[in-house]
Amino acid sequence: METSKSMSEGSSEDKTAAAGLWSQLPSFDPSVDDIREFTQKVRFLHGVFPAKDKGNLAPRLAMMCRGTAWSQVRQLDPTKLTDPDEGVNYLLDALSMWEETSELKTFEL
Repeated sequence: METSKSMSEGSSEDKTAAAGLWSQLPSFDPSVDDIREFTQKVRFLHGVFPAKDKGNLAPRLAMMCRGTAWSQVRQLDPTKLTDPDEGVNYLLDALSMWEETSELKTFEL
């Protein structure tokens, strides 16, 4: 009986931890946010998310994009976004044009 109780307690602890991680997802609006900082946060979150939740990470991050970033993201293949290993990379690759634009502006100055 103790085994089933400790298993259910562990399960509720896992759910609480995952809920805490979901609440930490950053939004991205290229007019106000730095793509490098967003990329670092996303890669960190991908590293700490439980394996069972990684397939939902990129789609949720995509839904948190705003402005012209949303215009870019909404055209992505949803099946690639839900890949637990490559979905985040697929999303970040699509958003990388803002990083390149930012670097070009810095170089021009």
